[in-house]
Amino acid sequence: MTRWLTTCHFTFLVVTSLPPTLCEAQQTNDLTALSLEELADLEITSVSRRSQPLSQAAAAVFVIDAEDIRRSGATSLPEVFRMVPGMQVAQLGSSVWAVSARGFSGRLANKLLVLVDGRSVYTPAFSGVYWEQLDVILQDIERIEVIRGPGATLWGANAVNGVINIITRKAQKTMGGLVALTMDDDERSSGLLRYGSQLAPRTFGRAYLKYAEHNALITKSGVDETDGWDLTHGGFRLDSELPGGDRLSLQGSSYQAEFDQYANLPTTIGPTFSERSLTIAQGSGWHVCGRLEHPLTIASDFAVQICYDRFHRDEYAIGEQTLDTVDVDFQHHRRFGGWQELIWGIGFRNIKTRTHVSGATQIARDSISEQLVSSFIQDEVGLLEDQLRLTFGSKFEHNESTGWEIQPNLRLLWLIGQRTSVWGAISRAVRTPSLGERYVDVDITTIAPNNPPLNAPLPVLLNIQGNEAFDSEVLTAYEIGMRIEPSPTLALDFTLFYNVYKDVRTIERQELQISRDFSYLIQYARFDNKARGNIHGFEIAADWILQADWRVALAYSFAEADLETDRNSVDFSHKSTEDNLPRHQISLRSMMNLRPNIDFDLWLRYVDRSVALYLGALEFPSVAAYWDLDLRLAWRPHKGIELALVGQNLLDKSRPEGGQELLTVEDSLVERTLYGSLSFEF
Repeated sequence: MTRWLTTCHFTFLVVTSLPPTLCEAQQTNDLTALSLEELADLEITSVSRRSQPLSQAAAAVFVIDAEDIRRSGATSLPEVFRMVPGMQVAQLGSSVWAVSARGFSGRLANKLLVLVDGRSVYTPAFSGVYWEQLDVILQDIERIEVIRGPGATLWGANAVNGVINIITRKAQKTMGGLVALTMDDDERSSGLLRYGSQLAPRTFGRAYLKYAEHNALITKSGVDETDGWDLTHGGFRLDSELPGGDRLSLQGSSYQAEFDQYANLPTTIGPTFSERSLTIAQGSGWHVCGRLEHPLTIASDFAVQICYDRFHRDEYAIGEQTLDTVDVDFQHHRRFGGWQELIWGIGFRNIKTRTHVSGATQIARDSISEQLVSSFIQDEVGLLEDQLRLTFGSKFEHNESTGWEIQPNLRLLWLIGQRTSVWGAISRAVRTPSLGERYVDVDITTIAPNNPPLNAPLPVLLNIQGNEAFDSEVLTAYEIGMRIEPSPTLALDFTLFYNVYKDVRTIERQELQISRDFSYLIQYARFDNKARGNIHGFEIAADWILQADWRVALAYSFAEADLETDRNSVDFSHKSTEDNLPRHQISLRSMMNLRPNIDFDLWLRYVDRSVALYLGALEFPSVAAYWDLDLRLAWRPHKGIELALVGQNLLDKSRPEGGQELLTVEDSLVERTLYGSLSFEF
């Protein structure tokens, strides 16, 4: 640790002593080029499905812009989300992440909706996201809008605890070429080539190709986890402005990935009662998406978006799955004078899932085709000379597993002068059942003889089965928030929330049976809806411009869970949901321009204790609280060229952040890392 601090200190002294003539090769944007007032008026779209100033959004919204991403030193999307108050982010393996908001985090987190340019990227296998197969080019991101709290009225089921909308840059903003290279001290590397040009009058396009290679992390025993992976990803985007004011966008991508996996398959043969499986999992997919925006009048417009997505994943422990999704979305917006905004829309989604089982997992149906039909309406009305803004609406959604789901919300915004606003909201959201919760049949683990909690004389194989009667989980959320700018250089954002859940998923013990050869016992369990409770807390975000070349951003969150099961429940999993929620989290970022073309950035983080999740486990190991520090030093010697040196996780040589939840041999440890990057624009 001392060597790292000495190196960083020496680098700081060398850079600050560089002659001005060397530092004037390229000017960078002043950190105060946009004032906090202008940042508050930044246009966002995720809260109301139309453009509106951030300061007028009656929701807990955090916006990450391109500069935040660049100066964070992050090399993956989940790392970026660590700066958002209320977000839980943990790296569980070289390619495996747990990302959630306001609780219920884990590898199989299922209450967070993720969108890329309005396209949903969750998989119905567990109603979550395979983050290792979601590779968005960080340099192409315009901004990321993160809503903590329900967004189901506009975005539908699974937008329960939050919505992440990743918005990429239009093609005309990425003209010319870009080459970006990264290499770390463990020989992990990535390379990106992108080129954009004008194809016709008012028509622009870009194409890109990326390759990334990641080595394995180590385990608690100090050996490589053997979970390295690599990914090849290419794509394009076209944007065109048509006669009459129409705007047309077409984009698509394709990727291929391979993941080394070391899984622990349960057996009934001692002494280990498990079989270690080292295999190569494969993931691939492609998508194409078109969007047309058409102005009808100066106060009215509509948009239609059509997407096709192919997702494929093949891994020995879980099996092979292929998803084909067709998604059609239409919305119409109408403004009445300056006091009312009405938006409504309809949607259709068809998902065809094909599975081929292997390893420890079986699926009751190997081919499933489901249709989702939805509509929504939301109205915003200005009252008291527009000082009060009342928003109300609902989503009406029909799925084949639970039928009709209604998800209303009511929001009120009070504008107190130009620099202060207070808002409150009451919302209902549902999380619909995943395919796994309805149809899976998986052997989770084997309990050795004479071990708790059963203390049986024979080994006990734990098997979890799906439940076709599994119902939607329901959230009623109460939120209140305030945004205030005490001065032109300080902006504060406060949010208080109380989430009430019912019909929460439990894993209920069923009958205990003996095998046909009488050599072991089988403890069956199945998914059910026998838990309820609440998660409550508050979040604080502060943005402070100390001087023209120094900005500091603070995020703090407190959250606490209180869940309980029904009297007739024999669940053994709900307690882990409470314990897996860190009560306190802190993110402190310092962004400083040492010279016009030299950046020095610091990112300090704290995460409170939690537990490592394992599906079906009877005990959950504790994950210790930790502090961490990232440092970034960047130099632009010439226009279009940036060299950066980044140190990540500097306060610990290695540490665990959680458990991989399913069929894991040994938990991975996040390691201290040093990497260098080169970016060249031409």
